[in-house]
Amino acid sequence: MNEHGITAESILENLGDLGSPPMIYHQIQEIMASSSASAIDISQVISTDASLSARLLRMANSALYGFPGKIEDINRAVTIIGTRQINDLATATAVIDQFSEVNSEHLDILEFWSHSIAVGCLSRTFAQERREANAEHFFLLGILHDIGRLILFIQEGEIIQNILDVLKGRPLSLTDIEHAVLGFTHADIGSLLLNDWGLPNSVHEAIASHHTPLAATSFQLDACLLHCADATINAIQIGSSGENLVPRIAPDAWEKLSLPTEKLSNFIKKTETEHTQIAELLLGDLS
Repeated sequence: MNEHGITAESILENLGDLGSPPMIYHQIQEIMASSSASAIDISQVISTDASLSARLLRMANSALYGFPGKIEDINRAVTIIGTRQINDLATATAVIDQFSEVNSEHLDILEFWSHSIAVGCLSRTFAQERREANAEHFFLLGILHDIGRLILFIQEGEIIQNILDVLKGRPLSLTDIEHAVLGFTHADIGSLLLNDWGLPNSVHEAIASHHTPLAATSFQLDACLLHCADATINAIQIGSSGENLVPRIAPDAWEKLSLPTEKLSNFIKKTETEHTQIAELLLGDLS
């Protein structure tokens, strides 16, 4: 217990409705768990949420996919993109919706989600280059990787701001400050929340370890990929999750990905193009 009497668990306990998973996520998971689930079943559930349906369709027709013909309906999108992939995209979109109206004097919500979307786009690009089976899984990781920091600023913003004021100018990252003062970090909060929501181990373990990727056990590759994408987006300054220093990429983490360094500039350009469109689609109503 730290001097503030705060734990990751107590922060989540005080979240209220925000601490519960989006309703659409629950509904999709129930269908996905069925052995007889079909693309039609998934599309029918998604279609009950007009806003979510519209944005998923716009995403399916965006630079993220680059399909030659226009996708006109959700059923077609699910069929072409895939049920697991649509599940991940729907989850990412629903979480942004759920936290879209929260307020924090200490964190710019648009900048926060802009950063998260950029990390998602670059993570997806890295996964595609590695020919991972489900690139949307890594887009979801990027969207969710700093959800614990958003929660921390919402619930304990005054404490965090006081810490930042005292330590201003010192060469410490916000993550280091969180750990030094609280004994845990935003990664712990995010991982705990997503575990409570029932997201797969591959999600909450990667998020728990995205600043210490080599500490991950079962899903070390996922953690390394997310770690490298996050550090890169911080370096090129797309959005901000409140971090005051550019995190260093752990050399062993980058090596584990076996990605060609000479292609990094191309990966970044692709991310910038996708980010422009996806951020507009997902954040247009927030601005």
